[in-house]
Amino acid sequence: MANRGPVRTRRWQAVAITVVVGALALGAAATGWWYARESPPHQGPIVLVAVDGLSSKDVSAAPARNEGEFPAIDALAADGVTFTRAYAHTPHTLPGYTTLLTGRLPFEHGVRDDGGFVLRPEVRTLAELLRNRGFETGGAVSTYLLRRGAGVAQGFAFFDDGTTDSPADETSVTRAGTATAQQALRWLESQQGRRFFLFLQVPRADANAVVADVVATLKTQSMYDDATMFVVGGRGSAIDEPTLAEPMMRVAFVVKQPGRALAGQLVGAVVQLADLVPTILDLVRAPLPGGFYGRSLRPVLDDAEGSLPSRPVYAESLAGYYRLGAAPIYSVTTETRQLIRNAKDTIVPIEAGAEGGATPNGALAADSVPDSVPLDAVLDELVVGRPLARPEPLTLEQEKRLALGGFLAGPEQPTDTTTAPALGDKSVFDAHRRAARLVGEDKIAAAIQELQKVARAHPELGAVHWEVGELLMRAGRLDEAVAALERADKAWPDSLAVALALSDALRRAGKLDPAKTFADTAIARAERGTAMDRLAAHETAARVALALRDTAGATTHATVSAEVDPASRLPRFVRGRLLYDQGKFEEAVVAFSEGEAPASDDAPTLPPVAELELYRGESLVHLDRAEDAEAAFRSEISAFPRDPRAYLSLATLYQSTKPEEVEGVLDDLIEAVPTPEVYGLVATALTNAGNPKRADAIRADARVKFRGDPSLGRVLTRGARR
Repeated sequence: MANRGPVRTRRWQAVAITVVVGALALGAAATGWWYARESPPHQGPIVLVAVDGLSSKDVSAAPARNEGEFPAIDALAADGVTFTRAYAHTPHTLPGYTTLLTGRLPFEHGVRDDGGFVLRPEVRTLAELLRNRGFETGGAVSTYLLRRGAGVAQGFAFFDDGTTDSPADETSVTRAGTATAQQALRWLESQQGRRFFLFLQVPRADANAVVADVVATLKTQSMYDDATMFVVGGRGSAIDEPTLAEPMMRVAFVVKQPGRALAGQLVGAVVQLADLVPTILDLVRAPLPGGFYGRSLRPVLDDAEGSLPSRPVYAESLAGYYRLGAAPIYSVTTETRQLIRNAKDTIVPIEAGAEGGATPNGALAADSVPDSVPLDAVLDELVVGRPLARPEPLTLEQEKRLALGGFLAGPEQPTDTTTAPALGDKSVFDAHRRAARLVGEDKIAAAIQELQKVARAHPELGAVHWEVGELLMRAGRLDEAVAALERADKAWPDSLAVALALSDALRRAGKLDPAKTFADTAIARAERGTAMDRLAAHETAARVALALRDTAGATTHATVSAEVDPASRLPRFVRGRLLYDQGKFEEAVVAFSEGEAPASDDAPTLPPVAELELYRGESLVHLDRAEDAEAAFRSEISAFPRDPRAYLSLATLYQSTKPEEVEGVLDDLIEAVPTPEVYGLVATALTNAGNPKRADAIRADARVKFRGDPSLGRVLTRGARR
């Protein structure tokens, strides 16, 4: 473990850091106040074009340069100010653009990865702040990751995330930047005579064409001279990278001001994307909310001889943590040094160098952190004591679209990362992205094989074994799933997620005694977690007890669940199940419905209990209450779209009540769970419903779709015509 120094030294370092950061913040505030008094606000339109993977080395303000890849951006740089040492705060899309649009660092706005996170309404965006100043606000994005539902659209009166309007397939994850710009420019052209802010996010491949179109449109509308334009790299790489190495985090940062002020100026001071929001607010003389880590860049935008107060650049990469169970990666970068931490006890110093162009006065700016203050202490000041938030569960549509974009969620990670393995192998992330896309394409067997390669190469990654086990369970390969989850438990012996999954897989495989053992293990592990953890563990244990016909055990777990949270639905599920098993269907319906009340906005939403609506529906079928049973089955399907049983129960009900809708329900099941196991279940259901031709067609489709899948032959023989 790294030697962090004696306590007295650490205290001195903390004081020094606080003084340094406080002085920088006061200097930035004072400078901003002075400029706010001395110069008028920018009155023209403000346009922000953010480009995935646009690096500082991609941009040149040299007027004679014609060989560049982005001549339109180079021309804009010649008309404006170029910051040659600008840095992103994360290599990931949603957290990075959330920082860009809020001015808050990831641990402040709470969005830490591309899936399972939504910007909280109380975190105000640049669009909201400008709208309060009388600006019209419009935005358009090219990736599903920045969809309206992710929260980044807060404050935009117009926001086009066109990828969400198409079906969930390969074309629904990203769209061409030119198509995005077309929508944005149509809105821009309608803003004659208004102050407006326009934000565009586009991929690197289309950046030059988009910037050229935006500039041409502004000129056609006689807005270009008065406009303030920003072209920045939204992140340093066009794909998720497992590194925060300084060259990878550099991004383009160009500001074209009204009247081409300071045209061609190069600024070599270290700046960061968190500076953008304070800068724009300062340019329009809007009140600057407190707490921004970044600072306004106006001093060097107003004066070629101006200077900036320095500030270390914080960055993080948590994709490995949330998706693979690896250690978080953090870094802090100054004018002359960078420090990367890829595990709690591993700190790697990297020379940032002094390249990147001249500072305004032609000399390298002084390091923002004196040599006497170790950078690991600066990093500790930023990250220690800040818990890593848990992602929210994904909907089926979100999961599919994100998978098509290369995102595959891992299990819930423990907040204690001291034992998490360090991982910097880019090939692992590449393989994980390939597996995710295969999942999105419904090629589950191929995805399993891809993940198994990763698990063999890195057996310490318990989260990957868990992902393999979950996919095997989805495919109905329960024995293999149990083996994968046992490997996960060996690699990750304290994981609640693994214990829950292993108990569930063993129960479904009919191995009830070991299922009970792991349910008990889950309860023990959950004691160190949240109330939700304890509820999940006791629910798992109650299901095992029901399968064992252990009435007392199931009742005990339900009682404990109610003690953890009085709103728990587990007690009524257990009571209803016990009555259902005794054939007391009317009493079971009452028990399943007991204490049900309309949802309140103030009350916390507890996760639904699987099978509650399913068994209520089955009880209602026995009571010949078909309409109520249909509603119950539909409710179960909505809450648990991957469980085939409610679909099959509804299809069976429809055979006698709405035979024309049977195939539709079974088609919905195939769409929700496109696995050989489900194709086999649907074929059997169609045969039982008297439609053997359609059943044969389903089997034929499966043989084509799942050619080579090891479970294909086994599941398709069920119910086949002899």
